Amino acid sequence: MTTGSVTETSDGAATYRICVKGHFGRGLRAALEPLKACEVHGRTVFEGLVRDQAALYGLLRRLECTGCTLLSVLKVDE
Repeated sequence: MTTGSVTETSDGAATYRICVKGHFGRGLRAALEPLKACEVHGRTVFEGLVRDQAALYGLLRRLECTGCTLLSVLKVDE
């Protein structure tokens, strides 16, 4: 289902892009699986399908536990 320009599935899942300062090693990247990670200009960008708001908040809590600096959280237009 598409709401405006943001793609969501009928069960509420949506694609998100989460950007944090610095580079994450494999262990820290594993904390945010199944999101894919890439490094761009001193930042790590995680992107992928998140099933609902509870799952999004869970990912953000895991990031908080790493002590990283959160730069942005965006629902991705498709």
